[in-house]
Amino acid sequence: MHSPTFTRFQKGFSLLELVVSISVLLVLAGITLGVTKTITDTSRQTRCLSNLKQWAVAIHRYADDHQGRFPLSHPFDDGKAWYHFSSPLVQKYFLNDNMDPGTISRWNRGEEVNGCLQHTDRYASYAYSFHLGHVNAVGASRFRGNRVLIQRPAHFLMIVDARVSPAASGFSNATPERIGKCHTQRFNALYVDGHVESRREIDPIEFFPE
Repeated sequence: MHSPTFTRFQKGFSLLELVVSISVLLVLAGITLGVTKTITDTSRQTRCLSNLKQWAVAIHRYADDHQGRFPLSHPFDDGKAWYHFSSPLVQKYFLNDNMDPGTISRWNRGEEVNGCLQHTDRYASYAYSFHLGHVNAVGASRFRGNRVLIQRPAHFLMIVDARVSPAASGFSNATPERIGKCHTQRFNALYVDGHVESRREIDPIEFFPE
């Protein structure tokens, strides 16, 4: 038969064990959630970079068919935003002839390559360089939207992650203040030569032609 002192000690030790066990479980849960979030963020960043690569292929194919000129950037150029499902770029180089309302709906929700999974407004999550697609843009007169006249394509931005803001996202005139660091204080960028990067710092020189 146990003494009262031993019984009290045993109960106290069991309570201590319970507290320690719960603390360990909470720490492990926190670590697991942190690792899971990191894996998810990395996966979304990789998907976003892949999306930008597909945009590069489509835009350069468009230029191949249009005497080296890039797609128009602003709605006032041809009445249709570059990323809209009915734009010439999307119609011919992304969507096929058999597209149905479901395909259009998914595109408009940003569930195709036009959407960054990390952005809250996926349909307006990328910004396309105004200087590439509008020949009268300030600073664009030296190449007037023509690919072959860009001297340093590996240093000139084509598409970047857009800010999470209705006033800035989805605009074609990509400028430093319109960049959105959607990926753990980083943003994804596509350059004219077709390569993609995950960037932390913003270099305004990359937005404007030489």
